[in-house]
Amino acid sequence: MTLPLAGIRIPSLEQFGAGPFETSHLADPGVAIIKIEDPHAGGDVGRYVPPYATGEDSLFFEAFNRGKKSISLDLNTDSGRKISEKLVSVSDGVFSNLRGDVAKKIGIT
Repeated sequence: MTLPLAGIRIPSLEQFGAGPFETSHLADPGVAIIKIEDPHAGGDVGRYVPPYATGEDSLFFEAFNRGKKSISLDLNTDSGRKISEKLVSVSDGVFSNLRGDVAKKIGIT
């Protein structure tokens, strides 16, 4: 069975709650969501919200990030930004629910 949105790729800069919830609804019908996580924060904060299953990821993280791929990028570095820009250039869109001032602060507006 082919999923209806298979072949669409969207990198996502998402935070706890609303972002992961929305992109999980895009991943379910086949959108390839590539979650960009901050290595300095230990990844998405949702990984550390109890209760836990096995390993380090919480049940919250597993539920809201099912079907996604993840990459750890420091967007404050030239190398992280170059990788991000390459990913965006081969994608169909970008999702972000970063706090209003964050995108401008890290130079991705």
